[in-house]
Amino acid sequence: MGHWTRALFVKQPDLYLPFFEELKERGVREARGVARLFRREGVGPGSRLLDLGCGIGRHAVPLARLGYEIVGLDLSLRYLDLARRYARAQGVARRTQFVRGDFRNLASTLKSLGPFDGIHSGWTSIGYYGRLVDRKALAAVRRSTRPGGLLVLWLTNKDWVLQHFQARSWSRTGGTVLLEDRSFDRRSSFLRSR
Repeated sequence: MGHWTRALFVKQPDLYLPFFEELKERGVREARGVARLFRREGVGPGSRLLDLGCGIGRHAVPLARLGYEIVGLDLSLRYLDLARRYARAQGVARRTQFVRGDFRNLASTLKSLGPFDGIHSGWTSIGYYGRLVDRKALAAVRRSTRPGGLLVLWLTNKDWVLQHFQARSWSRTGGTVLLEDRSFDRRSSFLRSR
């Protein structure tokens, strides 16, 4: 079946889609906070941003509404199609471009898309493939970012995980139930979820 990201987001994207849709409104508020970080560092409206792992565009589209030029990159054709529809519905299709790309081959994809003034990677979408792939991908991101550019990378902090860790949880959206079994390695700080 391949890597779980392909099994879930490419082969069966509608399984997780209700959870992404539910987070869309929250994405608007989060994008405002991300835009404040970019502006504070001199990456203001009109700047060109890459939204890495953009999914259905829940951050990309609101960032475009705030005046940024956005390239959204994701593995899932279904999610990219929904991101394009969302951009059209919000009147920002001209400020957005959604491209299929695999995090594991980021260097070749970004070579044709860059350079960027800033990179956004939200909702802990790094770490799915291991440290070596992360290092290669982040090096590619650095090479495709203009001098003085900014990377906004969402990570889960070890202290937060230790305080809030739950080995099992479930959540429901509409008719979909998500059950998670988790383990956390305190030495390596790896959080595994099934």
